[in-house]
Amino acid sequence: MNLSVGNVFTDPQMLGMGTGIDTVNTNFPFAQNLDAGDKITFPTTDEERKPYVAKAIVNLAPIYTGIVVPGMPLATATNEWKVYNQFEVIIPRVELLLSAMKDTQHRAGNYSFTFMRQLYELAKVAEQNNVPGADVIVNELKGAFEGMGNSGGATGPTPP
Repeated sequence: MNLSVGNVFTDPQMLGMGTGIDTVNTNFPFAQNLDAGDKITFPTTDEERKPYVAKAIVNLAPIYTGIVVPGMPLATATNEWKVYNQFEVIIPRVELLLSAMKDTQHRAGNYSFTFMRQLYELAKVAEQNNVPGADVIVNELKGAFEGMGNSGGATGPTPP
């Protein structure tokens, strides 16, 4: 398996991605930012209750108009239900894209870290052989390993 991502974004690609994100933000002026407390205060529809919510808004309330939820018009509930379901289409696509971005960043970071670690290890050997500049490399990079413990995972153990 090739360790490198093997590519970079061109300037037009970066501009296009930024423009795409800006377009999403422009088209989502009603975005909400809830904190953890808000998410407890305002319970939401979950997969288990989703069919009941749909039944209440789509089937029951339009038929039994004599039972009205005070301060909560059916038209608003219908719109809220629509946007909820629109997110059911949008969110999985965004999650897939975000996952691919994070995985690609991880691979690029792994390659970069591995390069730095190898350079450090080679510089330590070169320093013992009085190669000019090796001491500078060792001194500049040793902070990445001192007191950091074993990084484990894909990057392997830290150099001694």
